[in-house]
Amino acid sequence: MSSSSDEVIAGLFAAGFGVFWVVYMAFIFAVVIFFLICEWKIFVKAGEPGWAALIPFYNVWVLVKISCNNNVLWFILFLIAATSPVSAIITYIGIAKSFGKGVGTILLLIFLPIIGWPMLAFGKSEYDPSLKF
Repeated sequence: MSSSSDEVIAGLFAAGFGVFWVVYMAFIFAVVIFFLICEWKIFVKAGEPGWAALIPFYNVWVLVKISCNNNVLWFILFLIAATSPVSAIITYIGIAKSFGKGVGTILLLIFLPIIGWPMLAFGKSEYDPSLKF
């Protein structure tokens, strides 16, 4: 009798894990779509094509291009795993500055991107290329 109850418990555990996995993946998918929409809006505000947010590596190039003056260097550093976090922070600083934002927005972009990116995308801030980092 115990082997039957063990099988039931194992089956329930597997079903629960499956439901958890589906919900988790749906949440991750929704977050990715949300960030793509935010990036699309930021690109359009900066005068770049919105569809660039959908293309891997090209979206990084456009992000670096609208945020930093020395685009090639920061793009190359973005592709190197060891220097990627530093170039990401520099790029976020440039994004905030080029939209006329300050330290608070920079910190939001780095530590709470779920708040920082939509603020830039859907807020009233305007892109000014003369303020690039």
